[in-house]
Amino acid sequence: MSEIKNLPYEQLQSDTIKLVRFPLIVGVVMLHVAFEIIVINGQKIIDPLDFPAYDYYKFFFDKVLAVRIPLYFFISGYLFFNRADNFTKSDYIKK
Repeated sequence: MSEIKNLPYEQLQSDTIKLVRFPLIVGVVMLHVAFEIIVINGQKIIDPLDFPAYDYYKFFFDKVLAVRIPLYFFISGYLFFNRADNFTKSDYIKK
């Protein structure tokens, strides 16, 4: 714990971003993955309702993780305006 207190702010922020990067990437990928009924040549190949865990998957990624998009905008806004006491046009262009 004392190692964290001795780190500079930028290093701590960078390490935190590295830590949450993978779970957020997985959340974005799972947002765009849609398991639907797959029909090839009139034959139903895959029906998600045939899988017992599908209801849990659907609940988790649709209801529980519904906060992922607002969280993305919150984190992006925080990082954009971070350490900006007087936000000027040159600061905007630099970022």
